[in-house]
Amino acid sequence: RTEKEVKGEDKLNPFQKENQDRERTGKESKEEEKLNLLQEENQERERTEKENKEEEKRNLPQKENQDRERTEKGNKEEEKLNSLMKEEQDNKLESEEMLHE
Repeated sequence: RTEKEVKGEDKLNPFQKENQDRERTGKESKEEEKLNLLQEENQERERTEKENKEEEKRNLPQKENQDRERTEKGNKEEEKLNSLMKEEQDNKLESEEMLHE
């Protein structure tokens, strides 16, 4: 509080001074509640982020395995497709050779 506010309060009667003190205390309490709430929200957010990171770390090996399995499966399917295409081309060439004979 400023010096001017303090001198002004000295001129007030005791009831007015008590009311001002109560109002100031009420404002300070509300501001403190807001601050506490913000701190709680920040702590909760940090806790959640930390838990999420820990869960990601735990799930990482599983995700890597799934990615590897997916890649291997894709590679096998591609090999099958290439094999079928080659077989089809070989059959086509054979047929053409037979026609020419």
